[in-house]
Amino acid sequence: MDYILSYSSNGSVFTDIDTIQRASASRVVFSLANAAGREGYYRVRAKLSHVNLVCWIDMEGEVNIRKAPTIFIVSQDQEYCEGELAQDSVWLSGSEKGITYNLYRLPAAFVQGNVAGSGDSLLFAGDYGTGEYYVTARKGVCEVSMCDTVKIERRPLPAAVNMLDKDGHCNGGCPEKIRIARAVAGVDYVLMRIRSGVPQVLETIN
Repeated sequence: MDYILSYSSNGSVFTDIDTIQRASASRVVFSLANAAGREGYYRVRAKLSHVNLVCWIDMEGEVNIRKAPTIFIVSQDQEYCEGELAQDSVWLSGSEKGITYNLYRLPAAFVQGNVAGSGDSLLFAGDYGTGEYYVTARKGVCEVSMCDTVKIERRPLPAAVNMLDKDGHCNGGCPEKIRIARAVAGVDYVLMRIRSGVPQVLETIN
């Protein structure tokens, strides 16, 4: 029994590239040492020669070998106050054309967003929220994770408090103190004066 390995770059036209003749072992092994640099489809068929007849049969299945996408670096962790940014953003340092990039949040339940590769850096932008994210690249049957993860932290804003001595005051009748009601522990309160649009810190209470 002879076994023939065939190769095709497009999955349509196959060319024989290797043959193992008179195989007697229970397992036949073809070496694909150089397959990483030769993307395409691989099939195996068997040949059994009789006295006046040759019989052929295709083996079940097909091997599809593709070059894995290049690994790029995701942006650094982000931390900001709630409401400061209209959208969360995750950058990828580069991309390849013909490849789809997917953004996941751990644990990977579903895709948060996807962007097609352009050959340049990529941006994922959306209302993703606090969490840890990572990016994968998919090309055909190959999917790899990009380098590192990125953490997004939305910090809550301090609770709004009431100024007790607000409104206008005449010169000479200004209050000696500016008070606020129901201050919250762990929050710094800063008294500022604004002159000609320029803020100036006068006092900080923590």
